Order: sequence, then C-alpha cells, then structure tokens
Amino acid sequence: MKVSLALPIQLSRDHIQAMFMVVGLSVAMTISMAVSIFSILDQLKELSDKQSILNEFETRLTTQPNTIKAIAVHLDDYQIASASAPRAAASLQKWINAAFTAYGGTVLSTEIISLESTKKSSRIELSAGFLIDEASLQATLHAIETFRPAIYIDEIAIKPMRQVEITNTANKLQGNVFVSGLWAGSRP
Repeated sequence: MKVSLALPIQLSRDHIQAMFMVVGLSVAMTISMAVSIFSILDQLKELSDKQSILNEFETRLTTQPNTIKAIAVHLDDYQIASASAPRAAASLQKWINAAFTAYGGTVLSTEIISLESTKKSSRIELSAGFLIDEASLQATLHAIETFRPAIYIDEIAIKPMRQVEITNTANKLQGNVFVSGLWAGSRP
C-alpha cells in the first residue's frame, strides 16, 4: 500500500496570490494594532505624569493656608512700624545714616523721593548721597540689605573722588543710593 502526502486540491497561481495577500494584510493589521497600542500606552504614561503633577499641586494647595499664615506673622519684620508715613520716612532716613556712619562713611544728603500711600500701606523711596571708602561700601550695602524691617536698594550710582577735589577724601567713593521700604500703615 502506497501512502501519498499530496494535497488533493491543486492550488492555482491565483489561489497562491490570494493567500499571500491575506497573510500580508494580516501582518499589516497586526503592525497597525501594535502601533496603536504603543501610542495608547504613551498617552497613558503622559496622563499618569500629569496626574502626579496635579496631585502635587493639590497637596500644595492644602498646605498653603498654613504657609500664608506663617508669612503674615513674619510680615511685620519687613515693614516699618510707625504711627504715620512721614515718621516712617524719618526712620528710614535715620537707618540709612546710621548704616553709612557705622562703617566710616558720611551721608552728604538725604531726600524723600516718594511716599506712595494706600489705606493699608505705603512705599517710601529715599535718595541718599554718600562718601565712603570702597571696602566699607560693600559692608554698608550688606547691612542695608539685611536690615529688618527690610530696606531695598533700588539703584546705586558711584564715582571715585579725585584727589584734587578734596584732599582728605582720597580713595573714597562718592555716590547716591536709592532705597525703599514699606510702611505697614497705622495700627489700630
């Protein structure tokens, strides 16, 4: 007895082409589905990242009232306490004069430039002309910037003194510093 492994159906050229097309379409659909799945996975990862950022902001918002209260407690450290804006301006002048004098400088002039006032607070701007040596100027500016209540250095203009101008001011710097401070307003 003879066993034959031949297929009883003969495949024509058209049948073979149709099978290759079916296999090709199957492969194309599989690749298309894989690309779609990877795209969806990337979008899910991006969404997860955005969700974690949102959770972080929600955490910050729940702790923010405590932070605002802590800032409000220390706000008085940064504002000039005085009964009136002109008195606060006078205090600012006194502090600038003391800062320059403490480091061997001289305040030549001071002038209140503006006193912007609202019901709750005021911004006081002051110009001070000074004469000081270079090494002491850095210490003086540091003292002004770290002083409490806060004094902000808005602008500074410096020029070296000529020996011919005044003989005892050799190696000194002459300049103007523009500073500002905040007055907290009158306290009840």
